[in-house]
Amino acid sequence: MKRDLRRIFDKSFKVCCLVVTLIVGVISLLDVAGYQTSLFNICLFIGIPVVLVFIYFFIKDSSINDTIYDPELLDENSGFSISYDTKDDCRFLNQNTQRVFGSDFIDDAVAESWRRVNPKGFLCLKDSSKNIWAGLTLLSIEPKCFKFFKDGIIKESDIDYESLNSFEESFDFNDLYITLIIVIKAPYVRKRHALPIMIWGFFEYLKKNYYSENGKKYTLYALPINQDSENLLINFGFTVYPNLQRKDKHRLYYLELTSENLERASSRVPDYSKKCKLDID
Repeated sequence: MKRDLRRIFDKSFKVCCLVVTLIVGVISLLDVAGYQTSLFNICLFIGIPVVLVFIYFFIKDSSINDTIYDPELLDENSGFSISYDTKDDCRFLNQNTQRVFGSDFIDDAVAESWRRVNPKGFLCLKDSSKNIWAGLTLLSIEPKCFKFFKDGIIKESDIDYESLNSFEESFDFNDLYITLIIVIKAPYVRKRHALPIMIWGFFEYLKKNYYSENGKKYTLYALPINQDSENLLINFGFTVYPNLQRKDKHRLYYLELTSENLERASSRVPDYSKKCKLDID
């Protein structure tokens, strides 16, 4: 709840700063033109918009958390499934990341070279008609290369397929990296469900394969490319990685994959097990 309120205040504060700046500018122009504005009127001019902005974001945020993520809104026959990417799936998803990632876009050939090393690290969400709705990628990177990446010395696009570990090899290393997260444009209800279903499926995948036990510790890293994705990571319990300056200008986050952390994070999304089949054996 505290994190939700903090996110709402963060959004509201930015908009309110803009609104207040505009209002102060208008009041200054009125004073220059000879119109007198009382302190009471100034408080009204500033206070009412600020309150309305906060109410707007509070209602909007509540509707996202409580309504559109309700699994019961999905048709029983929606036929969602999460499976491993094919070559065509990988290319389709990667091409759709360009509109979001911009200059951080990973070339199709690079993404495919990654997939060939670890096909079981590339997941996608499809409906019964085999339309793709979302996708994400989990990489295990050779420790020396990943140390350079964590320290911000190299960018994601600098990671070569020869520095990646296979699915079987990934269990021998502690660090995992999630990337290429994308939600495809889709009709309203399904589009709104695509991200939480993908996240639910991903946490089930992690529980099945990677969580710290018997002395083995796994840590999941992620690099948000905008404020929304950063808020999403914070919401799921990720902590910012302490590095001062990164070549890619982003902030790296991490989450230790203990059973407690996984349960806590997965509880942030509904259980879609009755609406989505996991084909990730």
